[in-house]
Amino acid sequence: VDFGDIVGGASGGASGSDGHAGGDSNNAKESGGILGHRILPVKKKSYNKDEPEMYQFKLERWTNMGVSVLAAFASEEEADVQLLYDTITEIMLTCPFGGLHNIDHMLKH
Repeated sequence: VDFGDIVGGASGGASGSDGHAGGDSNNAKESGGILGHRILPVKKKSYNKDEPEMYQFKLERWTNMGVSVLAAFASEEEADVQLLYDTITEIMLTCPFGGLHNIDHMLKH
């Protein structure tokens, strides 16, 4: 999975003329308009009644076309999931707009 447009792209965090960070995000209008990413809270989920519940969270990609799940993570070990969640959250906080443009930006484009 290429997370370049989450953390500033392979170019080391360079941003385009519109101030949007990295990867294919610089061509936002032509490529479906990536507006950012959002991490959903950790929750317990049962995937099969015969198996133990798992802790899981999802990472969403927001575009001009809508929202889609970019990745989903799960484990029986809450500490493992929480560590990954905290790490991705910290990375997103280093991104412009915390990883996701606000609603005012979305309405303008």
